[in-house]
Amino acid sequence: MSTFDVIRMRFILDKQKFSNGFTEAKKQIKRDTGEMQRDLDRLKLAHVRAFREMRDEIPGFNAAMRLVKNPYVAAAAGVAVLYKGFQKTTQAAADFNTQFRQLQNLNIDKPINELNRLKNTVLDTAFGSGFDARKTSAGFFDIQSVTGKYGKEVKEIVRQQGEFAQIMQADFNSWIAGTGKAMANYGFGAKELTDFNKSAFATVKVGETTFDKLANVMSVYAGSAAASKQTYDTANKLFALFTVRTKSVDEAATLTKSLFNDLTKESTLAALKSVKINPFDDNKKLKQADTILLELNKKFRDLKGDKSIINLKNQFTGSEGLIAYIQAATDQSDNLYNTLKSFNDTKFEFADALKLAKGDANYLNNILQNKLHTSIIKIGEAMLPIKVMLLENIIPALEKFNFWYLNSENGRRGQFNTQGQNEINDQYSDLVNNLSNMSYNDMLEAQKQIIGDLNAFKAQYDNFIVPQEKILNKIDKINGINDNRTIDEKLSQATGYYSDVLAGRKERLEYLSKNLLTLWKQAQGKSDATNGNGGNTDNDTGNDTSSEGITAITGSAKQVRNITVNIDAFNKGGINTQQTNLQHMDSRQIEDWFTEMCLRVVRNLETSY
Repeated sequence: MSTFDVIRMRFILDKQKFSNGFTEAKKQIKRDTGEMQRDLDRLKLAHVRAFREMRDEIPGFNAAMRLVKNPYVAAAAGVAVLYKGFQKTTQAAADFNTQFRQLQNLNIDKPINELNRLKNTVLDTAFGSGFDARKTSAGFFDIQSVTGKYGKEVKEIVRQQGEFAQIMQADFNSWIAGTGKAMANYGFGAKELTDFNKSAFATVKVGETTFDKLANVMSVYAGSAAASKQTYDTANKLFALFTVRTKSVDEAATLTKSLFNDLTKESTLAALKSVKINPFDDNKKLKQADTILLELNKKFRDLKGDKSIINLKNQFTGSEGLIAYIQAATDQSDNLYNTLKSFNDTKFEFADALKLAKGDANYLNNILQNKLHTSIIKIGEAMLPIKVMLLENIIPALEKFNFWYLNSENGRRGQFNTQGQNEINDQYSDLVNNLSNMSYNDMLEAQKQIIGDLNAFKAQYDNFIVPQEKILNKIDKINGINDNRTIDEKLSQATGYYSDVLAGRKERLEYLSKNLLTLWKQAQGKSDATNGNGGNTDNDTGNDTSSEGITAITGSAKQVRNITVNIDAFNKGGINTQQTNLQHMDSRQIEDWFTEMCLRVVRNLETSY
């Protein structure tokens, strides 16, 4: 059987795995298809052009939708009808799931069916409002992580604030995250979001800021404002006032924070009482800062002369925020009053803003694209079980193929083996190149050196191989593996580079020790056979060695000659270790002795040849 036949067989899905995966795919599709189709029908009614774009985006989309309705042919819809679309939809679903995992981890204590409902809630929210699905998931995370809220209330917060952000051209996630921090600090719920958004709109209209900047700095002063019993509306008024005076959003936020930190201090309360301003209302609660500010402004406007104004100002000491607050109160014109009144009179009708947004083609296109992408994610969610099933079966086949190739002579093993041989070639290249100048005795001495190097290397090689072999065999036994791989193949997979290079070195040393005499004869021109042209040939192989005999050592690892020695012939009856000098040797020494004897026989044979 060829490698490709084996690979083809590995691609045939296991019957049980396919059955399980297919069943799961059917269940998922049966759950999702009805609702998904209803969503798409609504999309079609609202935007007929959406289906045209969906057709262009996903090849074979219409055909796929017809097939998806039938759970028994859903797999074919994903694989056969639209391969490109299958890849696109499943990748979109996978990307969404990566983002959703953040929210999933936040609710890791909940059962899997609850998490699946949460995922569907996120996708439904995204589709219904035309949000980016991944941003919607991040919005759910921001609200829940900051406020501790869960379920329908989170959905309503994300829906309302997401729509506000899209209409007002604010950053989607920044606005939702800022809202969550404000809700946590001021303690209000989803029912107050309309008033909160109106306050934010007034802040941007009256002050010198944007929704994105406001979203980023609200949390700077929200805590101190809430601690001093001030509402988000009051806090935003003072922030807006300070932005007009400082022209800096960050500086204004810092001033607002320090003001509220000082507002409840005994020194501030005492100073207010000294100028005949009661800081508390009839219910003995601290008045809102804008109310106190207008009362202070009236006191300053009733004063005559700069000295009186300065004396009143000097009653107050504290942070830069408090000083800026008192300075604002010294306004002798109507600017302060008009600014605060303008803030209070600002009206914000969401319906009017939405009507304006719907006249913006880019706004509508963004909504359309988000709905389309969410639909793609929903389709991909239905197809993911099929993709997972395929990957579970394809990956092992590819890994097997990768192992076959890498451990073939043409793959990694062969390359590393050759590297090891070349290292030996380099080490002994001077010796081989000088064979023509060597006497016979010099050659024998060189051969002894190589044999000694080989024996030393074999010990090193065995010290590496033997323990590895035992370990690998034990692991295979524990795992019940019997894959008929040789130890070299196992080592190549387990230790890779190192074992293959060692094997190459050993093979080349063995070749040199056995064939140095032949190479010397060739270098000396003493080959037994000479052709008619005076070129040297090797009688054993029939190969022309006139140009390759000496350089073979640095090129191919082919042996020049094969010599067969029957070891059993001079070991019949065993080795007597009782009546000889061998009785003083251990087993390893006896092995070395016997090896040396065999090598002497080989050398004598080559010499006689």
